Amino acid sequence: TFGPAQTPSVMDAAGNGIGPDAVAVEVNAFAVGNHFEDVLVTANSGDGTVSVLIGDPVNGYGPATTYLLGNDPDALALGYDNQGNPEIFVATANNEMVTALVINPDGSIRLAGSYVVGNQPDALALGIDRFGNAILAVANGGSNTVSVFVLNSDGTLGSSVSYAVESDPDAIALASDKFGNLDIVT
Repeated sequence: TFGPAQTPSVMDAAGNGIGPDAVAVEVNAFAVGNHFEDVLVTANSGDGTVSVLIGDPVNGYGPATTYLLGNDPDALALGYDNQGNPEIFVATANNEMVTALVINPDGSIRLAGSYVVGNQPDALALGIDRFGNAILAVANGGSNTVSVFVLNSDGTLGSSVSYAVESDPDAIALASDKFGNLDIVT
């Protein structure tokens, strides 16, 4: 459903560029009738918003739906909640928050919640643990920690556990080891 390679950009009403700082794409994110929809998300730190575009294989992306989330959204992760609904996670660095947005089967988007994390969350990663639970990990560069959440079945996040890491983690990845344990790399 993608056309020629283009650099996504988001403009304010005056035509000034306000982002994006991060872009995330999920292809074939969910079924609508007899076809699948894609999701494109941009984090726009210039105005504290996230723009969500739902794609159609025939008509391309529809108009952006914009959500005001707070100061400096600069990291994104796309995944699925435990019910199979696409979910968007956004880290807002200056608010020390992660916000969860769930895309409902009809394409509408609902706020699942906002959650306090460490100072200056710089990166997000999603994975599945050996028990089948969806896990969100957040690299908090300003506090030298990683916050780890288990996703609840309704798209909300459970309580977090924080782990100390080396200085200024600004990237994060999750991978399973040979025993099925989920490892976190910063």
